[in-house]
Amino acid sequence: SKTNHYPIQTMGVRNADSLLQGINNRRLKTRVLLLGNSQTHSINQYKETDETFVKVLADSLNPAGVDVVSSSIPNATMEDFYLLFHY
Repeated sequence: SKTNHYPIQTMGVRNADSLLQGINNRRLKTRVLLLGNSQTHSINQYKETDETFVKVLADSLNPAGVDVVSSSIPNATMEDFYLLFHY
């Protein structure tokens, strides 16, 4: 998922530079980072118009000045999330 040509979702640190550049370019005051597992970046029985919950949340909060981004790791443990958060 993307907002203004920048990704708002990554898997782990893949595309993290582009995600961070998008955050900096959007310059929204409030920022939310969602850390999740495979359900965060995937859709079961996908249809062409479907969006992930991260994209829906970002689109709904963006007008209020809230920037929502996500990084997910399939089958992640709490230690994985801790390391990702500190990265």
